[in-house]
This record gives sequence, structure tokens and C-alpha cells, in this order.
Amino acid sequence: MHALPKLAGAGNFRDIGGRTTSDGCLIRPGRIFRSQGLHALTDSDLDVLRALDIRLVCDLRSRRERTSHPSRWPKGTSTLRLELDVRADIRAKNRQLLDIMSANPGAQGARQMMIASYGSFPKTFAEPLTRMFSCILSSDGSARLPALVHCSAGKDRTGFVIAMMLSALGVPREVIIEDYMLTEQSINRGRLIQETEWALEALLGFVPDREVVAVIAGVTPDFLHAAFASIENLYGTVENYLASACGVNPGARERFVRAMVD
Repeated sequence: MHALPKLAGAGNFRDIGGRTTSDGCLIRPGRIFRSQGLHALTDSDLDVLRALDIRLVCDLRSRRERTSHPSRWPKGTSTLRLELDVRADIRAKNRQLLDIMSANPGAQGARQMMIASYGSFPKTFAEPLTRMFSCILSSDGSARLPALVHCSAGKDRTGFVIAMMLSALGVPREVIIEDYMLTEQSINRGRLIQETEWALEALLGFVPDREVVAVIAGVTPDFLHAAFASIENLYGTVENYLASACGVNPGARERFVRAMVD
């Protein structure tokens, strides 16, 4: 994988470049990055980001999250910010997910909530993904890259979006899951647990047991598998989903591959 300086304020920041597609091509480093929230970036972190010359930031957080934790970003850049306000996450105060947690407040309920959240992603993300791909791609063959995709923790909403991008590039499913699971190595677990506790207290009025928080703050292949299963149930294949729901027709997909793959 492409080596990047570590960001002190966003340990889950990383490059999706270096992955190999099913036909043996390499995804170019320095084209698309993924991250957790950008509110805790240090001045040194901002210097790293300025050098990467990122042209597009796709912020998947809700308006409440953005207000509570405003992003930091290098001054004087011409970066376009795309605010997508995706609410299929308990941190975004999704009422349906909170109801699942309230009905079964233990670890099992937390797991059910996470599976339900990921299962809802294909429909919830159809419009944001359409906007994102449209913003990245241009009919003249150019692309607004490098780009950065992030949410609050950088694992659930961001994990799904990056999984769809890697799928569009022809990366095998097992490699996509491998990339998703890298969050376990990248994230500051103690900080994420603490931030999850704060979020749950604000949403529920109390802090659930640590085992509940660990489930919500965790990363497991079962979560992303639930999203893929939902896609296959609703659309048959990921390719059909991207084409019919997200505007990534064969021509758009070809332009995306040309921009991203050597």
C-alpha cells in the first residue's frame, strides 16, 4: 500500500491506491483518500493535506455532526466541499436505528442495529453516490481528483462509499473487505470508544454498557457483507446497483477507471 505520513488528528486517514483489480491493474496512489472526521487535525496535519493538493472533499456527516465538530482544512486552497448529509448512522441521530437500540439495549441489539444500518446503505446512498460520481467525473474525460471521502469515524458510511468505488474499479470482494478491515489497525480505538460514548449519551440520554459501545465502534466483515447482501437482493449485482441507482453507467465507469487505474 502507498505510504503516507500519519495524521496526528485523524489516524484513520489513508490512501485507497495500491490495490489490484481483478484483471491485474493497479489503482493509482494519491487519487482517492478516506478518513475519519477532520475536526482534530493539527497544524502539521494541515501541511500534509496541503501538499496532497486535494481538489474535492466529500463529507458524509449530518448537519448536526458538522456543526458539533467543524472540519479543519488548509487555508488558501481551492478545494470543493461536497456536503452529503447521510443519516444512515446512529451518530447522525437516525430514529429507526435508535429505536432498535432502545428495544434491545444490549450487545445483541447493537449488532442488530449495525446490520440494519448497513442493510439500509444501498438505498440511502444512491443519491449521495450519484452526486459524488457526477462531481468527480466530467463528460470531457477529466476528473476532479485527488478526492477525500470522510464521515465521523471513517468506518461505516465512508467504508460503504469506498467499497462501492473499489467495486466500480473491479477490485475483488475479498480485497474490498480487507481494505475495510484496515480501520481496526488505523483508528485510535480509545478515542473512538470515548467519542462513541459521548455520542450515545447525547442521543440516548445515557451511556450504554461498554460491550454495546464496542460493537458500535467496531469493524467486522459481517457489517459490510450485510450491505452487499442488500444490494444483491435489491439489484442483483453491484454493477446493476451502480448503473441503475447511482448513475455510473458503462461510460461513466470507464471514465472512472481511466482516471484511477494504471
